[in-house]
Amino acid sequence: MRKELIGLLDGGAISDPSPGHRRLRHLIDHATVGYLDRWAAALRAGKAVKPERLARTMAAHLLDLGYTAPYLAAHWVTELRQSQADSFQIVESAAALASRSPRPFDVLLAFDKIPDRPIAEQTEGWVSKGGVIAWLRANGFDTEGVRSGGGFTYAITARDAYGAAVQVRQLYERMSARSLFIRKDRGGLAALPHLWVASHPEPLPVAGPARSADILSLQRLGHLYDVNNARHAIDDALELAARINQATAG
Repeated sequence: MRKELIGLLDGGAISDPSPGHRRLRHLIDHATVGYLDRWAAALRAGKAVKPERLARTMAAHLLDLGYTAPYLAAHWVTELRQSQADSFQIVESAAALASRSPRPFDVLLAFDKIPDRPIAEQTEGWVSKGGVIAWLRANGFDTEGVRSGGGFTYAITARDAYGAAVQVRQLYERMSARSLFIRKDRGGLAALPHLWVASHPEPLPVAGPARSADILSLQRLGHLYDVNNARHAIDDALELAARINQATAG
């Protein structure tokens, strides 16, 4: 299988769509099942492996499965560190994570401002402002300082609570984009700063992290504020690309 995979990658004809790409997808799906179990078996058999390679392999695989970096860092890695797990226990723990199926999460997205409320009230999942407070109390959250005009609840399937929040964040981004095209109250949709995932102890931010599209030379070469000159094509490019870090996935 390894020989077939290397030959496929060396061949170079794996653009999508193509027979090579479909074959690669089939190999990946086949190798994913039990992947970390095989790593654990190799370690138990005394196979030598560099720690950094093993760490990259496990992290990349768990991220590919849908686990989020905040969950792995804040929960999984922290627990391993506190228990002083050795390399065998770490790999076995990663394999146990990989074997778990995605699970359902209930998520609340509440709004500060919402245009065309009658449309929202007719949309599936809508809860009134009183319903928002009731949902928070029913799921053990503090309601002090929460002032909303209503919101939506979503049933999300994800690997962890952070992943559920990511999916609802994307739903909000799609709504925000649509609100920019209404004539009255254009762009007036505004969510509260946090959303809530049932069974997760703390609210999570609505604003997602930047996508790390960085141009370091703007600071290193002193160009960040140097705009008092003729407009350049680079300015056009930067303004078009400026939304990449914070805009919707589309």
